[in-house]
Amino acid sequence: SMEVKVDAPDVYRLYIRTPFQREMLELHGDFVMLDSVHKVIHDGLNQLTLMVIDETGRGIPVGYSLTSREDEEAWVELLQYCFRDLDRQLGDTITISDCAPEIIAACGKLAKKHLLCAFHVTQSINRRLKRGDDWVLKPKPRERRELASKILGMFKNLRMTKDRETFWNEWDRFLGLVQTHTGKLLRKGSDGRSSFLSYMEATWKGKAHMWAAWGRQGVSWHRHDTTNSLESYFNGQKYHFSDRKRICKLPNHVRLLVETIVPYFEQRRRDVLCGLAENARQRRSRNLDEIKQRLMADGMVHVVKEDIGLGLVPGNNTSDAYEFCLGDLSCTCEDGRVGQVCIHLEAASELLN
Repeated sequence: SMEVKVDAPDVYRLYIRTPFQREMLELHGDFVMLDSVHKVIHDGLNQLTLMVIDETGRGIPVGYSLTSREDEEAWVELLQYCFRDLDRQLGDTITISDCAPEIIAACGKLAKKHLLCAFHVTQSINRRLKRGDDWVLKPKPRERRELASKILGMFKNLRMTKDRETFWNEWDRFLGLVQTHTGKLLRKGSDGRSSFLSYMEATWKGKAHMWAAWGRQGVSWHRHDTTNSLESYFNGQKYHFSDRKRICKLPNHVRLLVETIVPYFEQRRRDVLCGLAENARQRRSRNLDEIKQRLMADGMVHVVKEDIGLGLVPGNNTSDAYEFCLGDLSCTCEDGRVGQVCIHLEAASELLN
């Protein structure tokens, strides 16, 4: 589905979400990545994109907005448009993005929790260290790289702190260590503190719950700590799907998204799931043959007669002490305990037949 909205002569927005994208957002919309890409449309429009991660760990774009103005309102309307007719509630969704203030503000209003991409946070701090504003006497390039690497290493250790109280103690310790390692190299402000430390407190202290590990407890963030899947998608869109035509007209760009990119992700998902199913079938077949061989070994299986039917009980010399009965299709293995016909029953049945 597509929807066009013109709020003013200079504000144009086109929303795009296909049925496949709606289905993926319904299934995997508990965690959504947000980012934008510029300079891909001749008309000066920006492309805002939502992406989810499916059960195979692969990213799938689930909604677009082609807009002439990227602001908080544009992101709010895109999120509301994509979630408008889903059973899933936007307020139960966790979002992650780079450090763009308009995305942070929009997700802060609508989402359950908003996280910041660990890569972009570290990148922003690294860029600040490379600037000459904070240095009284700029070190030599090699010394500056070593110093920046040391500070970033300390920051990464700080970021991985999972306890909130411990984090704030480590925060003060981190600032002290930065001051110690940089000494008189960093420029000081009117308050006597170095401008870099003032930047850290003004920019990142208030957002610690978005980038520190203690703010991500209860979130499956070990697979989603960055928005790199979305960044990789943008590179593919620019250099692979567009046939190296990085900038195109609006109708051609819409056709590219709807007729090429989204069908590609739909087919890729289908191929991956079919491949996983085939691999599972092959593994099960190999396991079945192995269990048959073990069941035919002397002393491995005793056949007994019971009221409920023919029972097969593995001997004591097997490491898998599973007891299974073909009479009531029961087995003490993990699958059998939840009422499934397990591979042990299948192997025994084929052997007896």
